[in-house]
Amino acid sequence: MLARLGKPTTQEIERLHISTIERLKDQGAFELPSQETSQALLDAYFHFSLAALPILDRSRFLVSLEEGKFSHLLLNAIYLAATIYCSDSVIADAGFVSRYAASLTFYQRAKSLYDAGYETDAIVTIQATFLMCYWWNGLLEHQDSWYWAGISVGMAQALGLHQT
Repeated sequence: MLARLGKPTTQEIERLHISTIERLKDQGAFELPSQETSQALLDAYFHFSLAALPILDRSRFLVSLEEGKFSHLLLNAIYLAATIYCSDSVIADAGFVSRYAASLTFYQRAKSLYDAGYETDAIVTIQATFLMCYWWNGLLEHQDSWYWAGISVGMAQALGLHQT
């Protein structure tokens, strides 16, 4: 389909895509914590958050993670949710000075990926934006829990997921 746009247009689209990826790399959106920290965060998420908000197939997600075919958006959103529940030692071992700093880091990474439209899977985007509801930076924050819930629910309704 892009071939019908002509070579100058497709080259410009490719250039924009490459510059977006480079910007996301510069923002640290693809950085991951150590394997040990990642496992501790995933354990906290699956133990505490998934039970309350069963929006993710644990086994399918873990297989995608093992195969390296995971969504950076979803993984950072999971890490964000996990920072609420994990122990202080996990936060410290990950190199963060506080739980807030860890939450902010994972939120900013997820938000950068979301804003760039990096994720192409709508279901994954719904899951990630729902988990981004864990972000709260104060009363004056425009993109608060309600904002992310609205994005998630709106996308789900647009896909017809609310219908039986």
